[in-house]
Amino acid sequence: MRSMRPTPRRTPGRSTGSSTRVGLVALLTDLSLQGPVGYVETDYFGGVGTQAAAAFSDGVPIVVVGAADISPVAQTLGAINAAMRALGVMRRKSRDEFDAVGLGQFRSLE
Repeated sequence: MRSMRPTPRRTPGRSTGSSTRVGLVALLTDLSLQGPVGYVETDYFGGVGTQAAAAFSDGVPIVVVGAADISPVAQTLGAINAAMRALGVMRRKSRDEFDAVGLGQFRSLE
């Protein structure tokens, strides 16, 4: 029987930041062997905040956009929408990828 705990993987010569992040990347990598998977995080207060997101497929990251990423894709779409688009989510006329999958209902938790 396969253990449900992911085994942290390290890329030689690359800093991972924390063991939690290594474990999360390993889990997402393993899950993506069964099908595409995404991870999103957001931290907003008073309309100001950050986003980070990643998409994995076939055991490899296909897009990783950190909170401080200033790439043209991240600037134009936002981190979460960039990851969603990489996973094949299609936006609608007046809705972005975030809303297209129903995440808009969680914009405010108040």
